[in-house]
Amino acid sequence: MERNIAIFREEPEEFPGETASELLENLRSIVMSEVPSGLHTLYIQALNAGPEVFASISTLMYNRVWCWNNGHLDGEKEEIKYKESIGETMDIIQNGHDEEAAENVSVNMMNTEQNVNAIRPYKKTWKPTLLHLNASDGSACAKLISELKGKNAARDYWTTLIVNNISFENQSALTKGVNQRIKSGIRKLHRMGVGFSLTGPPPSLN
Repeated sequence: MERNIAIFREEPEEFPGETASELLENLRSIVMSEVPSGLHTLYIQALNAGPEVFASISTLMYNRVWCWNNGHLDGEKEEIKYKESIGETMDIIQNGHDEEAAENVSVNMMNTEQNVNAIRPYKKTWKPTLLHLNASDGSACAKLISELKGKNAARDYWTTLIVNNISFENQSALTKGVNQRIKSGIRKLHRMGVGFSLTGPPPSLN
């Protein structure tokens, strides 16, 4: 129950009374100063894709923390899972997804030209998926972002994202406030009819 509440609750409104330009500047500041540099590419791509995609990224990141807190993962287990993910990802590339088993996937091995989803569709399965991502790889980030477009509560509930190029402690810290503030900000920007950009005025969504 605690996990469900953490994933699906509505965050309180942030940034009250700001103009779109002020809100965008605040979001840029949060991303560039409070998010580790190794995640900048992933966060910028997710924000450019919109609030639903960023919300999914936030949930997948939180799921790692939940797994640690409940004894399913730790540093040693993650290292073993990462090593195993190389062969398991090759098997998925060659043979497709197994809807009856948990999956352990290296997103960096899934280039955008392969006709294989790193994340299975979650239409007929309720098995967990563990994703490993080096977020300094822009093409791997783009692959993940493309698969997170479109709301899918089952996918977000069962999928865990391990960002390999930052520490667990850094990923955990982001789930305790920073991600919620960013989610609130990008939602408000879209309600104003504009999106995120790293430079220039707020881009119109029209």
